Amino acid sequence: MVASHILAHAYFLAGYEVQAFPMFGPERRGTPVQAYVRVDAKPVRKRCHISNPTEVILLHADSEILKSLNPELVVVDTGVVLSKAWGGKRKVWVCDGMTIASKCHLGSELVAVPNTALLGAYCRVTGRFKKKTLYEAIGEVLHKHAKDNIKACSMGYQNVRKI
Repeated sequence: MVASHILAHAYFLAGYEVQAFPMFGPERRGTPVQAYVRVDAKPVRKRCHISNPTEVILLHADSEILKSLNPELVVVDTGVVLSKAWGGKRKVWVCDGMTIASKCHLGSELVAVPNTALLGAYCRVTGRFKKKTLYEAIGEVLHKHAKDNIKACSMGYQNVRKI
């Protein structure tokens, strides 16, 4: 959810119209969450679930969710296992967000939080807004935790690779 909020804010700062919303499964702390961001140059009027996203950022989880989707672009953490059949015409980029998050002390000792590292990777891959814009969004959304998250974002930006 935090990653989608930051991403939506970065797009907003870059002059886009945005809409961000989460979708929860069984509501308890630590369960998987899907969060969506709609982006357009003109006002976003749709208010429904996104069933066929054109881009996916997969922070941590297995790639089962991708079986029902057909995105053009996927940015994933290196810990996510993608099936061999995946790829083809899709653009798939990986970034070791978990390691970057651990180095930047993001999350707890048990679970690293790779969201800003993967947002940095996404920023570089798409080129839709500048790194500086993403850093500003991180600062405005995360306030006191911004410094380490901006560092992780920068490392993700530098260390993303295409597979």
